[in-house]
Amino acid sequence: MRIASQTKIYVISGVHSHERRRFIKAQMDLFCLEFEFIDACFPETFCVSNQVCSSAFAIPVSGKAEYGCAQSHQMAYQRLVDSALDMAIVLEDDAELSSDFPNVAYALQQTDYDLCMLGQSKLTRDQYKHAKYYYPIYDARRVGDRWMGRSISPRYGNVGYAISNRGAQKLLRANSGCNFVADNWANFELTHGLVLEEIRPLVVFEDCLRFGSHIDDERGHCHVEQLSKENAVFRSRLYWLAKSLKGHFDLAVFLLRGRADRTRRSWKR
Repeated sequence: MRIASQTKIYVISGVHSHERRRFIKAQMDLFCLEFEFIDACFPETFCVSNQVCSSAFAIPVSGKAEYGCAQSHQMAYQRLVDSALDMAIVLEDDAELSSDFPNVAYALQQTDYDLCMLGQSKLTRDQYKHAKYYYPIYDARRVGDRWMGRSISPRYGNVGYAISNRGAQKLLRANSGCNFVADNWANFELTHGLVLEEIRPLVVFEDCLRFGSHIDDERGHCHVEQLSKENAVFRSRLYWLAKSLKGHFDLAVFLLRGRADRTRRSWKR
């Protein structure tokens, strides 16, 4: 296992989120990785501006939790830009890391990109086993023993990603007023030319069963852990089966549009 000693890792975490901090620190200690906490923002109020550059895919923040999340990730981007480092990895404190995380972090140091997603929010390790074929990637290239490429139907979240200094500068401009949710990637792509890619297989998962979500609390969503175990398993498998079928359908449509000749697809998982 290579140790990504030169990779800067930021972990976004609330000051009083002691259990979450212990959870992520234990994983970092296991891999002998150095990291830096960024204290998450929990604003009392929020205000968004209408005078911003947006697109048809814009998703404005609708609550204090979303606003605080956007602020926290903007702080991470600013810290990377101020450091003058080439890249960094940003994790949220409920991230569950795969055993190959250090190797991927090392390989990403040698790769050019704006932003590479290492995981998807609300996707646990067990759920990924049942639905690893949804959202196929294209224009894939090798990064170590992984594939990195563009997703046909992106859905990412913020649980874990690698970002270059160039990508951080784009996101600082794209969401300077924290008017949009932090993972409004489609909007940032269209308005500021952010290029998003995704690693496969994933190396970061969200432990949403243990920790829940402040944003979901604010939106009034029910917690996964509040469901009965049998009902939760059934619903999650059904949901990810539907996602898998949708991914295959999207791939078929994509190929039928005549892009196959200029696309290098990868179903490597």
